[in-house]
Amino acid sequence: MNWDAIGAVGEIVGAMSAIREIILATASNDALRVGQMKDWGLEGYYESRASELGIDIVEASRNDWANAVYFWMYWGQWVSSHEQRDLTELEHILIKIFSISGVRHTWDVSPLGKAFLDEEFVQFVDDILVRNSV
Repeated sequence: MNWDAIGAVGEIVGAMSAIREIILATASNDALRVGQMKDWGLEGYYESRASELGIDIVEASRNDWANAVYFWMYWGQWVSSHEQRDLTELEHILIKIFSISGVRHTWDVSPLGKAFLDEEFVQFVDDILVRNSV
C-alpha cells in the first residue's frame, strides 16, 4: 500500500468518525435535534408521530434519532465484516430489534431511516425482514 492509499483510508476513517459524532450529538442533545427538526422541515412528521404515541414532539424526535443510531451502528458492523458468522449474528440481532414497532417505524417511515444508509445495507436488512416476516 502506498502513501496515497494510506492517506485515503485515513480520510475515510476521519469522515466516518465525524458522521458518528454528529449523529450522537444530535441524538443526545434536545436543543440541537429540535433546531435541526425545524431546519429540515420535519415538525409535521414529529407532531404526527408524537400524537400517535401520546408523547411530546421532543420525545418523538428523541426516539427516532435513537433508532437511527442503532441503524448506523449495525451498518458499521455490516460494512466491517462479511464473514458468514458475523452476518448470521447480525441477522439474528436485526430480527429481534426490528420486531419492536417503534424501530420498525423509524426504518420504514422516518426520514432518518433508510434515506441516509448505503443502498446495499438497506437491501440486506430488507431481505432479512421479508425472509423472516418481521
